[in-house]
Amino acid sequence: MTTRHVPGLLVEGAWIPAIRTYKGAGISLARIMLDSGDRLFPEHYLSRFDMPLSRQNDLEAPITVDLALVAKDLRSWHLIFVEPSRDANIEALIAKLETARLVTFGDSEAREIEGKIAQIDLQEANLLVREAPGLVVVTDDPRQRWSEQFATANLDIDLMIIEPFPYGDEFVIRVNGDSPIQDTENVVATCDEHPTYPTCLLVSWTDSVPKALPGDITLNYGEVPTDWELLQGDPNWQLHPKSTFPLRESPPFEIVETQDGMRRIRKSSSS
Repeated sequence: MTTRHVPGLLVEGAWIPAIRTYKGAGISLARIMLDSGDRLFPEHYLSRFDMPLSRQNDLEAPITVDLALVAKDLRSWHLIFVEPSRDANIEALIAKLETARLVTFGDSEAREIEGKIAQIDLQEANLLVREAPGLVVVTDDPRQRWSEQFATANLDIDLMIIEPFPYGDEFVIRVNGDSPIQDTENVVATCDEHPTYPTCLLVSWTDSVPKALPGDITLNYGEVPTDWELLQGDPNWQLHPKSTFPLRESPPFEIVETQDGMRRIRKSSSS
């Protein structure tokens, strides 16, 4: 069943229309989001992102991003493109998203995040940007059906609808559509330094040992798959890399499983 769109909001017995034109209102949709960031994303930091992005050796003009959204546990981050429906150019937006998906993120982007979010230092920002950000498009009209066009362009994009309604000197905000949330991750093991072999990790399971564990196991480290041999030692389980040691940080690490069954290895959150 399709839910009929209600264009206004009933506040104290009066219907208030949503803002669709921001020039006359003297404020942008991105600014409204920033001012309401703690209410919209209580588990994240929301900030401006003023650094233009371009692909390596790309002669095309850099693209602009509006906002950055960083999980407070620093496990994930998103870039937000704010596209008010009245001014929307979906073809240009898709081109920007395609470019953003191909950007290699590094020190410059880490410095941009560190400079905008006081709670994050440069080392944490550098670790954060090793993993590509999720991409979010925010618009203000739920009748925009851009998700199908994103899918046709082979883009995995969250489409979030934020409708602001003026209420005195503030805004009441109605939110629907997608919301950039973290995947639920379960820490299944911790990995410590081996006292004798520097490229080997000692594995301690947080609960019982998972069933049907293979001898060979692939663990994503950021966006990079790394191959290991998992051995049941005496008395400790051991994790040996199949080639050179692939982790750029020092132990301890932790192995996590996501809702889709994927396993990842990352720096321990308790270190």
